[in-house]
Order: sequence, then C-alpha cells, then structure tokens
Amino acid sequence: MEARDIKLLVVEDDDAIREGIIDLLTLEGFEVTESRNGQEALSILSDWEPDLVISDVMMPKMDGHKLLQNYRMMSNSNEVPFLFLTALTDKTEQRKGMNLGADDYLTKPFTRQELLDAIHTQYQKYNDRKNSFQQKVIDQFEETNRLNEKEKETMVMEIHHRVKHNLAVISAFFELGEMSNDPEFMHTIKHRVRAMASIHEEAYDNELICKVDTQKLITNVLDKLFDNEDFRFIPQLEKFDVSIDKAIPLGLLLYEFLTLLLNKKQIKESCRVHVTSYKLVDKACMNVFLSCDASVELDDVSDSVELLLIHSFISQLKCTYSQEYHENGTMYTFEFPFN
Repeated sequence: MEARDIKLLVVEDDDAIREGIIDLLTLEGFEVTESRNGQEALSILSDWEPDLVISDVMMPKMDGHKLLQNYRMMSNSNEVPFLFLTALTDKTEQRKGMNLGADDYLTKPFTRQELLDAIHTQYQKYNDRKNSFQQKVIDQFEETNRLNEKEKETMVMEIHHRVKHNLAVISAFFELGEMSNDPEFMHTIKHRVRAMASIHEEAYDNELICKVDTQKLITNVLDKLFDNEDFRFIPQLEKFDVSIDKAIPLGLLLYEFLTLLLNKKQIKESCRVHVTSYKLVDKACMNVFLSCDASVELDDVSDSVELLLIHSFISQLKCTYSQEYHENGTMYTFEFPFN
C-alpha cells in the first residue's frame, strides 16, 4: 500500500492543528484535502470521494457527528472509513460516534505514529472490503455468463429438436401420396414447408433466441399465410412473450387449424374468424371463434391428417382445448402453461 495512492480529507477548525496534520500527512506522501468545518466538508464530499475522512468532533457551523450523519446518507459513502479526532474522553460521546458509523477515535493529543497507524489500519480494512465486493461482482458476473451459456445451449438443443420434429412431419406427408399423380398434394406439401419455415424464422427472430412475441408471431401467421378475400380474420391479440419451445408449436397449431378451416367449403363461403390471445396468471390462452353455423370437430381424427397434426402440436404445447357452440358460431379455446 503506497501513501500516494490514498486520498484523505482532514476536517479541523483549529488552524494550527489542521496545518500540522496536513504537513505531517503530506510529508508521508498522502494526497490531502482540507476543510475548516463540517458544513464546508460536506460540500466537498458531495463532489469528491476520499479513501478516508479525518474529522474533529467539536466544530462551528456543523460538528463532526452531524457531518458523519449527513455523509453516511450520501451514495457510495458507507464503506469510506471515518476517523474522529477529539479531546473528549467521555465514552458516551465515543459510543454516539460509533453508532453513527465512525470507524475509530483518536484522542488529542496523539502522536505521529498513532495517527499513521490508525490511517493504515482503517484503509486496509476499507481496501479489503472493496476487494471483497469486487470479487463478489466478478463471481456474480461469471455465474451470470455461465447461466447464459447454459441457456443458449438449451435453446440450441430445443431448436434442433423442433427442426428435426418438423422435418419428420414433412417426410411423413411425402409418404402419404403419389406426388407425380397428385398436383394438389404437392401444392399442400409446398405450402406446409413454407409455413413451417416462416414460423421457425419468426420464432428465432429475437436477440437471445429464448423469448418470442406471440402478438407478432400470430399476426404474421394471419398476414403471410392466409391472404384470402373470402375468409376474413379479425385478430385481438395481447402482447406477451413465451419461450421458444411454446412458440413454435403454437404457430404451427394455429396454422394447421386455420388451414383446416380454409379447406372447408361450407365455412369459407360465409364465415368470419375472430382470433384472440391473452395471458392469464399461470397460462396463456388463444381463442378462435367461427361466426357461422359450420364447425370442425377437434376430436374426430379418424381420417384427417390435419387433425392428427393439430393434436401433435397440442401435445407439444401441453395444451388443453375445448369447443363451445353458440347461437352465432363456435368458440375454440386453447390453453397452455405460460412457462
């Protein structure tokens, strides 16, 4: 520890004592700033941070106790050592200073060595506290980085899993028909590939690849994939984020369900579809309301590839679903855990 690296503030109203202390400390190599009373010192401390404050107790305008009390209310001042110089030997007065946050007392008259020992002892404690705090900050930063790396690894694994799963879905479609003899089937495959690619792109289009804006995701599904003049979609979407493992099957579930509706001629001719989404305390909800007499039975998966896919994505979401029949249409509700 070099004295030249230590900044001291000396607060003393007695000119002879103050100048004597400053001369002593300057000769030792300390960087010293002086003040004649507590009020003046407080003004200095508002713009400058010393490594240690040495202050008399009995002073005009503002005594040492009041100075310490006000100083401890400033930001970044709690750890700075405060050393009192006093002619008082009353234990009650010393206890008062300690209760206010003083670190040590020197009783006048004191020797050169006593002052230097007190300064070095308190500075060493102060420096140890700073180093301990800095190490805690470093440890916390490293732990945060470790967790972030772990989260990134998890997200990469999740991406790999989702891509692999959806490629398997596409492969399964190729096995279902003879493409060379069925142009419509080929068109359906191409449409699904584009839809899956779009939803994956939307899900990964964020800074940390871990949270996805559902409002943007659902809006893009509606805007990009279902531009149909005869089939009107009315979205009412609350803005909230979900994890990527929820976002991908959510987008694909909505895509497959709306595609199924588009393929129903009796629905297409007169139907309006209201899509709403919102967040509850521990789950998220997506509603699809068909304002027409026709409906789709979600449980009837006997001969419907689309419904089999819908149930696959429902399973990935760990989603519950229901449908309610109303006088002016049918409400489909999908609820899934928020996290």
